[in-house]
Amino acid sequence: MVGHLKARIGITRCVDLAKDQLNGVNTSNLVVWGFTVVARSIRIYALAVAGGLNHLILAYEAPIPSASWNMCNTKIAYCTMIGFLQKLNATKMMLANLNNERTKTLCCGIKRKRKAVSYSFPPIVSTPQSKKRKR
Repeated sequence: MVGHLKARIGITRCVDLAKDQLNGVNTSNLVVWGFTVVARSIRIYALAVAGGLNHLILAYEAPIPSASWNMCNTKIAYCTMIGFLQKLNATKMMLANLNNERTKTLCCGIKRKRKAVSYSFPPIVSTPQSKKRKR
């Protein structure tokens, strides 16, 4: 249960950071992946946001080999981590696309116009002399 709680806190911080950085972009389809090692097993979690609530899902749990001759568990753990890497790459691409969308929305109203800079000085006008008043 402790590993589950630590994974939830860590992944929730990642989702909150992504939402803050991608302000103004729809992040409802964002899924963040994480893993923990608990009691000789690898646990892979997915955190999805739906309806304003964070849902932590235990996606997969694989045993870690406890002996050098246990090749079956080694293969399972290796394949699990390869799958986790693929999920991380998919999340990375999703974040890059969301960042591009955010950049487009920020820059769509700004049109750069090249203006020739010309300095025009006002004409020099002499001031009239003031009349001296007699006392």
